[in-house]
Amino acid sequence: MRQWCKKVGTSLNDGMIDRLIAVAKKYDRPLTDVECFAFAQANSEHCRHQTFCAKWSIDGVMQEKSLMDLIKDTYRANPSRVISAYSDNAAVFRRETDGTMKMLKVDPETNQYYFDDVVAYLTAKVETHNHPTTISPKPGAATGAGGELRDE
Repeated sequence: MRQWCKKVGTSLNDGMIDRLIAVAKKYDRPLTDVECFAFAQANSEHCRHQTFCAKWSIDGVMQEKSLMDLIKDTYRANPSRVISAYSDNAAVFRRETDGTMKMLKVDPETNQYYFDDVVAYLTAKVETHNHPTTISPKPGAATGAGGELRDE
Protein backbone atom coordinates (compact mmCIF):
# COMPACT_ATOMS: atom_id res chain seq x y z
CA MET A 1 0.00 0.00 0.00
CA ARG A 2 2.88 2.41 0.77
CA GLN A 3 4.28 1.97 -2.71
CA TRP A 4 0.86 2.49 -4.30
CA CYS A 5 0.20 5.65 -2.25
CA LYS A 6 3.57 7.06 -3.29
CA LYS A 7 3.09 6.06 -6.93
CA VAL A 8 -0.33 7.73 -7.27
CA GLY A 9 0.57 10.73 -5.10
CA THR A 10 -1.90 10.53 -2.23
CA SER A 11 0.46 12.60 -0.02
CA LEU A 12 -0.42 10.40 2.96
CA ASN A 13 2.21 10.18 5.68
CA ASP A 14 3.25 6.89 7.31
CA GLY A 15 0.75 7.25 10.15
CA MET A 16 -2.13 7.75 7.73
CA ILE A 17 -1.04 4.78 5.62
CA ASP A 18 -0.80 2.68 8.80
CA ARG A 19 -4.43 3.63 9.50
CA LEU A 20 -5.48 2.45 6.03
CA ILE A 21 -3.59 -0.83 6.50
CA ALA A 22 -5.36 -1.37 9.85
CA VAL A 23 -8.76 -0.75 8.24
CA ALA A 24 -7.98 -3.22 5.46
CA LYS A 25 -6.97 -5.84 8.04
CA LYS A 26 -10.10 -5.15 10.11
CA TYR A 27 -12.34 -5.85 7.11
CA ASP A 28 -10.08 -8.63 5.83
CA ARG A 29 -9.88 -7.22 2.31
CA PRO A 30 -7.77 -4.79 0.34
CA LEU A 31 -9.14 -1.26 0.13
CA THR A 32 -10.24 0.02 -3.26
CA ASP A 33 -8.55 2.91 -5.03
CA VAL A 34 -11.66 5.00 -4.40
CA GLU A 35 -11.57 4.31 -0.65
CA CYS A 36 -7.88 5.24 -0.47
CA PHE A 37 -8.36 8.44 -2.46
CA ALA A 38 -11.42 9.42 -0.38
CA PHE A 39 -9.37 8.92 2.79
CA ALA A 40 -6.53 10.98 1.31
CA GLN A 41 -8.93 13.82 0.48
CA ALA A 42 -10.57 13.74 3.90
CA ASN A 43 -7.12 13.99 5.50
CA SER A 44 -5.73 16.55 3.06
CA GLU A 45 -4.26 19.90 4.01
CA HIS A 46 -7.40 21.49 2.63
CA CYS A 47 -9.64 19.57 5.03
CA ARG A 48 -7.45 19.22 8.12
CA HIS A 49 -5.16 22.27 7.91
CA GLN A 50 -2.18 20.39 9.33
CA THR A 51 0.13 23.27 8.41
CA PHE A 52 -1.99 25.88 10.20
CA CYS A 53 -2.23 23.66 13.31
CA ALA A 54 1.41 22.55 13.35
CA LYS A 55 4.07 23.51 15.87
CA TRP A 56 6.59 25.89 14.34
CA SER A 57 9.63 27.96 15.14
CA ILE A 58 11.15 31.29 14.17
CA ASP A 59 14.97 31.33 14.14
CA GLY A 60 14.98 28.14 16.19
CA VAL A 61 12.60 29.47 18.85
CA MET A 62 9.45 27.35 19.20
CA GLN A 63 6.34 29.49 19.02
CA GLU A 64 3.72 29.23 21.73
CA LYS A 65 0.77 29.39 19.32
CA SER A 66 0.09 27.65 16.03
CA LEU A 67 -0.94 29.70 13.03
CA MET A 68 -4.52 28.53 13.64
CA ASP A 69 -4.29 29.80 17.23
CA LEU A 70 -3.19 33.19 15.91
CA ILE A 71 -6.11 33.26 13.50
CA LYS A 72 -8.50 32.36 16.34
CA ASP A 73 -7.08 35.21 18.45
CA THR A 74 -9.28 37.48 16.33
CA TYR A 75 -12.31 35.73 17.81
CA ARG A 76 -10.90 35.81 21.33
CA ALA A 77 -10.33 39.57 21.02
CA ASN A 78 -13.89 40.26 19.77
CA PRO A 79 -16.19 37.48 21.05
CA SER A 80 -19.29 39.66 21.21
CA ARG A 81 -19.06 40.48 17.51
CA VAL A 82 -18.50 36.93 16.22
CA ILE A 83 -21.68 34.96 15.58
CA SER A 84 -20.10 31.98 13.87
CA ALA A 85 -16.46 31.23 13.14
CA TYR A 86 -14.36 28.42 11.72
CA SER A 87 -17.35 26.56 10.35
CA ASP A 88 -16.83 25.41 6.76
CA ASN A 89 -14.03 27.97 6.30
CA ALA A 90 -16.43 30.84 6.94
CA ALA A 91 -17.39 33.33 9.62
CA VAL A 92 -20.29 35.68 10.39
CA PHE A 93 -19.74 38.93 12.32
CA ARG A 94 -21.94 41.61 13.87
CA ARG A 95 -21.45 45.08 12.47
CA GLU A 96 -19.76 47.67 14.71
CA THR A 97 -22.94 49.79 14.78
CA ASP A 98 -26.35 48.60 15.93
CA GLY A 99 -26.27 46.04 13.13
CA THR A 100 -28.95 47.67 11.01
CA MET A 101 -28.72 48.93 7.48
CA LYS A 102 -31.16 50.14 4.85
CA MET A 103 -32.26 47.46 2.41
CA LEU A 104 -34.14 48.18 -0.77
CA LYS A 105 -37.30 46.06 -0.88
CA VAL A 106 -40.38 45.85 -3.03
CA ASP A 107 -43.94 45.64 -1.78
CA PRO A 108 -45.43 42.61 -3.59
CA GLU A 109 -48.93 44.10 -3.57
CA THR A 110 -48.13 47.60 -4.87
CA ASN A 111 -44.85 46.84 -6.68
CA GLN A 112 -43.47 49.98 -5.00
CA TYR A 113 -39.88 50.07 -3.82
CA TYR A 114 -39.01 51.26 -0.33
CA PHE A 115 -36.12 51.19 2.12
CA ASP A 116 -36.45 49.09 5.25
CA ASP A 117 -34.12 48.94 8.26
CA VAL A 118 -32.88 45.38 8.58
CA VAL A 119 -30.30 43.68 10.76
CA ALA A 120 -27.37 42.67 8.58
CA TYR A 121 -24.20 40.75 9.26
CA LEU A 122 -20.80 40.64 7.63
CA THR A 123 -19.60 37.33 6.27
CA ALA A 124 -16.13 36.12 5.37
CA LYS A 125 -15.28 33.00 3.38
CA VAL A 126 -11.82 31.53 3.01
CA GLU A 127 -10.40 29.13 0.45
CA THR A 128 -6.87 27.82 0.74
CA HIS A 129 -6.46 26.27 -2.68
CA ASN A 130 -7.11 26.37 -6.39
CA HIS A 131 -8.93 23.55 -8.07
CA PRO A 132 -7.70 21.84 -11.25
CA THR A 133 -8.13 23.49 -14.62
CA THR A 134 -9.95 20.43 -15.99
CA ILE A 135 -12.88 21.38 -13.76
CA SER A 136 -12.71 25.15 -14.00
CA PRO A 137 -13.23 26.87 -17.36
CA LYS A 138 -11.35 29.85 -15.91
CA PRO A 139 -8.73 28.41 -13.55
CA GLY A 140 -8.09 30.08 -10.22
CA ALA A 141 -9.12 30.23 -6.61
CA ALA A 142 -12.66 28.96 -7.02
CA THR A 143 -15.04 27.73 -4.36
CA GLY A 144 -18.24 25.77 -4.22
CA ALA A 145 -18.88 23.18 -6.91
CA GLY A 146 -15.33 23.24 -8.27
CA GLY A 147 -13.81 22.54 -4.88
CA GLU A 148 -16.36 19.85 -4.17
CA LEU A 149 -15.72 18.16 -7.52
CA ARG A 150 -11.98 18.32 -6.86
CA ASP A 151 -12.31 16.80 -3.40
CA GLU A 152 -14.36 13.87 -4.60
